[in-house]
Amino acid sequence: MMKKLIVFFGAIGDTILLAPAIQKLSKNGVIHVVGYPERMALLKQAGWIEEIYDADTIDFTSIFSTPSNKLCDFLIQFDTVYFFFQDGESLVQKAKSIGVPSSYHFSGKPPNNWKKHASTYYLQCFGFPSIKDFVLPISPKKIHNEVIIHPGSGSKEKNYPIDFFIEITEQLLNKHFKVRWCLGPAEKKLTLSRKIPTLQIERLTQLAEYIAGASAYIGNDSGISHLAGALGVKTIALFCSTDPKVWSPLGPRVFTFTQGNFCLEEILRIICEGV
Repeated sequence: MMKKLIVFFGAIGDTILLAPAIQKLSKNGVIHVVGYPERMALLKQAGWIEEIYDADTIDFTSIFSTPSNKLCDFLIQFDTVYFFFQDGESLVQKAKSIGVPSSYHFSGKPPNNWKKHASTYYLQCFGFPSIKDFVLPISPKKIHNEVIIHPGSGSKEKNYPIDFFIEITEQLLNKHFKVRWCLGPAEKKLTLSRKIPTLQIERLTQLAEYIAGASAYIGNDSGISHLAGALGVKTIALFCSTDPKVWSPLGPRVFTFTQGNFCLEEILRIICEGV
């Protein structure tokens, strides 16, 4: 099979939105990736990536000046290289000069005027059609049936008020749900009215295995929300500054809310449904 290299340094959410394309690409080639190892480990655990390389270990940054012998020896082993960079034409030319048989470049994110789902952008980069359903096949270590609440994201502009997460936590506890907060650095100092168990797992693959055992997940437009949705967990994704038509998490049980249709009672109904 052809040996293919993808160079991608996206955020957690972007990595998961790229995942359907990598899944399809892996059916007719052996996929290697240069990127953030912790994030790409999710796709390796799914069985779609053969090997992941940190940029430093292959001297990747030398491609922006004069490619080092170490980088040349690394790149020449691949039949095709895909660069996801804003201005990647020069990288394609350097790969060609090294002797890589085929190389392509794409922007790391969809263009600003993109109206379809972001996963469709990545699929089209490789010539694949859009998809309807997607699940990241990572099994839970344990079925604990907790409701996981993640009140943060990578941007304050994306976050719903913390009071909402406190309020829905109280209501779920009153309905005898098991609730656990997934906290990032910005949320660790929060004081809750009840002592709520917290989840602080640094390795993404371990976090995925834990979230996969949940009964439901509630969070902002964040990488962890994309992870929960892709795992097939019932996911409530809250959008403030971004368009859910483009950036909604993938997955069969994702429910999106914006400030225009936000309804606490409806969110509670969805969480309680089927329990």
